[in-house]
Amino acid sequence: MIDARPSIALRTEISPFTASCARRSRVLNGQFALNHTSLPRRHHAAICLTSSPRSWNRTKYTYDAQGRTATRTVTIDGVALATLFGRDSLGRVTSVTYPSGKVLSIAYADGRVSALHLDGAPLATSIAYFPFGGPESWVFGNGTQYLRAIDANGRIAAFTTPRGDKSLAFDAAGRITRIDRHVGETTDSQAFGYDTTGRLTSFAGYTSQAPLETQSFTYDANGNRLTATLNATTRAYSYVAGSNRLASVSGLYANTWDAAGNLLADGQRSFTYDARGRLASATMGALTTTYRHNARGQRVMKTNAQETVRYLHDEAGHLLGEYGPSGTPLREYVWLGDTPLAVLGREPAFCAEGASPPCEGVAYLWTDHLNSPREATNAANRRIWAWESLPFGESAPNESPEGLAPFTLNLRFPGQYFDRETGLHQNSQREYAPFVGQYTQTDPIGIAAGPNPLSYVNNTPLSRTDSLGLWACSSEQYADLYFDTFLGFNETLADEGLRSVLSIAGLGSALAAEVNGMTSMQALNYIVRQYVFSPRAFRGEMTISAAGRVFNAALARGMIISSLGPLATVEAGLAFGASIQAYQRCIQACFP
Repeated sequence: MIDARPSIALRTEISPFTASCARRSRVLNGQFALNHTSLPRRHHAAICLTSSPRSWNRTKYTYDAQGRTATRTVTIDGVALATLFGRDSLGRVTSVTYPSGKVLSIAYADGRVSALHLDGAPLATSIAYFPFGGPESWVFGNGTQYLRAIDANGRIAAFTTPRGDKSLAFDAAGRITRIDRHVGETTDSQAFGYDTTGRLTSFAGYTSQAPLETQSFTYDANGNRLTATLNATTRAYSYVAGSNRLASVSGLYANTWDAAGNLLADGQRSFTYDARGRLASATMGALTTTYRHNARGQRVMKTNAQETVRYLHDEAGHLLGEYGPSGTPLREYVWLGDTPLAVLGREPAFCAEGASPPCEGVAYLWTDHLNSPREATNAANRRIWAWESLPFGESAPNESPEGLAPFTLNLRFPGQYFDRETGLHQNSQREYAPFVGQYTQTDPIGIAAGPNPLSYVNNTPLSRTDSLGLWACSSEQYADLYFDTFLGFNETLADEGLRSVLSIAGLGSALAAEVNGMTSMQALNYIVRQYVFSPRAFRGEMTISAAGRVFNAALARGMIISSLGPLATVEAGLAFGASIQAYQRCIQACFP
């Protein structure tokens, strides 16, 4: 099936008898075919994913006697990258062997990851969780602790940094109005302003490049920027008539687009696209870079005159590693759920005093409330990288904040990877231009994510993320999705949502409207937020008993409805768990 963009619909059929994927294919303009070739899943069945007729990209799985993945080998243009998985008697993954040979060991407590070790050395230990599963704190391998704190509405309101902590302030609508950085006796602030629709209109505060920068924006009715002022310089934005496509930015860019909504050139860069509408090449100055993508739409290879890099992703879509022309490991990454935890590799910045660079080591990542990396430290807890950006992410990081050898980290907002050759952020299914706050390709899912298929997170970069380049996500949206798809409520009835959930769960509907000072909607948002921001790998299909234990743990800490009184029992928790289990199925659209 081909639409006007063109994009394609896929269907996968799974046999309940062989547990294998049937062949699926899609064709664009007769130029591209995608096939799954599979065998019945027996002890060592193989599933091969072919993303072009020449089979340059292939993924092969092997399985243990219980049908669980034992190895996953991705071949990218002739270079095979294998990942091995070890498991305990319960089937939980207890070790991951990277293509470099490094072994990540995983320990569990109460069914959740409690510690990570790399080749036997601590990487993250004492991992603790909020009542609804999200990671709350851990101790890095260099002995420093990362800690998050939440407010009464379940929002991350503070988190630690290598030199102190940061705290967030919210207005009555839940928008972040200030981020304060506390270092010793000094407090630096970033302040934010919004229009009546919640779009970011102003910023004033520190960045990695200056102690004080100011920025302001105006928009049209559809969320397109009309002006952007950085410090004392104002730029005007104009658009192709009848569209959201940026035509020009005064003094900077003059854009041309193809009929499908792909940016062809902006006066500084030029682009070409493949038959699927994915970026195939980019030219800036004398440097041309080519890109290749797998059948999932993930970029797996980049080549230019300066470098060739292959990219390996895990099954959740996180970047697992970067590898050179012959498969030599350049960087590998460790994740705790959706939180980037560490970078592994050989870097001059990893060297102890007196050692000859480069040195094998680890960079520990300190993330913000969105899970964007903001600082990195080495084994000696020296800061080797810092990214205090303008709100839309256009600021360059400081790659040597303490004067050590420069360290490069290309992770940006969730799901994004900085490309030095273009200045763009690769964002899974398309590319993001932070310097204009827009994507360079129309949203592959059209206007399903909103009326403006080019804007980044609807101009709300402080509270929403888009890890796939498809849909701006926030916990409030998931609550609305729940009401609309499961309970059948609309926004005007949202305040009844929590009572309805508990009523469906068999807990009765005579509940107080206030929960420790929260409205029912706020209380439900707390529940939703803590659930959906828990690590995807551990969220799984929550059992009723597990949900019940979570409910009671939260109740004991005063985070759930204290007015339940005698209903605050294990049975009540189990009943509540049944509704959470049903709710899980509704949010999969937002957390694939």
